Amino acid sequence: MKLSLVSLVTKNVENVKKYLDSLLSQTSNDFEIILCLNGKESENKQIISLLTNYFEKFKNRLQVIYNSKTNSYQYNLLSAFKLAKGEYITVFNTDITLIKYYYIENMIKNAEKYNVDVLEFKPRLNGSISWKPKARLINDRRIDLAKNPLPFAYVFPFIFNKIFKKSLVQKVMKFKLKNTNDTKLCIELNYILLFEAKSYTYLDFKIYREYFPADMWLNSKRVLNIFDELEKYLLNMNRKLFEEITYAKYYFLKLLMTGFLKETSFTYKNIYKTKEEIHEKRSKLLLAKHLELLEKLEAFYKAENYLLTNPYFSRNNEEVTLMLFPISKMKNKKILKQLV
Repeated sequence: MKLSLVSLVTKNVENVKKYLDSLLSQTSNDFEIILCLNGKESENKQIISLLTNYFEKFKNRLQVIYNSKTNSYQYNLLSAFKLAKGEYITVFNTDITLIKYYYIENMIKNAEKYNVDVLEFKPRLNGSISWKPKARLINDRRIDLAKNPLPFAYVFPFIFNKIFKKSLVQKVMKFKLKNTNDTKLCIELNYILLFEAKSYTYLDFKIYREYFPADMWLNSKRVLNIFDELEKYLLNMNRKLFEEITYAKYYFLKLLMTGFLKETSFTYKNIYKTKEEIHEKRSKLLLAKHLELLEKLEAFYKAENYLLTNPYFSRNNEEVTLMLFPISKMKNKKILKQLV
């Protein structure tokens, strides 16, 4: 088995049906599917009923995880890691809006070609956020992470645009999550896997579009806590990656979180009728709390002299220019558009 697909989002019956039908039509069958269901079996009756037919069609290539206790994407992902039979593992959710017949073959081909612990593709977000960011690392280059720490600063902080080697995944099987109240971004596990990896490659093209729902839980304090825990983890492991992770933290909170909270798109107009309905999901209060936290973080970084002493903040690029711009003056800036 070459590839294990893990869906952390398995809630909508219609989406699950389209997803499984699309996977039946792939040009490669050298993959398995692991669906993660939250809640008791009684709460997932419709999906379980639907899956009955697909168990026969996929034979032993379809598995289901029931999580009735901890409603955590990362907890489910760790559980899926333990079941996965593929040589490579990737998160491939049922809410992906379009799955073309060659997607799986393309993923397997690239995973085998580069054969690195972490293979990252350009992320492409759609739904309530539309974003196709510019590359942050050199395309198509194998990086020895023991010699080159750049990916720790510049990796995109999402789990879903990467393919991981099973041998890497096995290293984190017993990892104790600090944050179980999470989102499908799985920020903590994304970095823990990278910390354990030895090799990495970035490919500057997308495989598919990841759906970004309007009701995704965006909590700045929770994200800050995640990065603080990652810093403690590195300290305990005696890993000298402090400059990289402090840069990554500032990038995520000041640029991405701010952009996610204040910028929306409407490529798929059937999600919500009006712009106001999405703004209700990402409320003014949430944004105000985020900006308040960000002002404190900005003051802390200045007090600790990070913006002057951390070499990543001395680089001449668009994201550094934005990060050094005072948060008090960023109200009308289209942050995500400046990062494409």
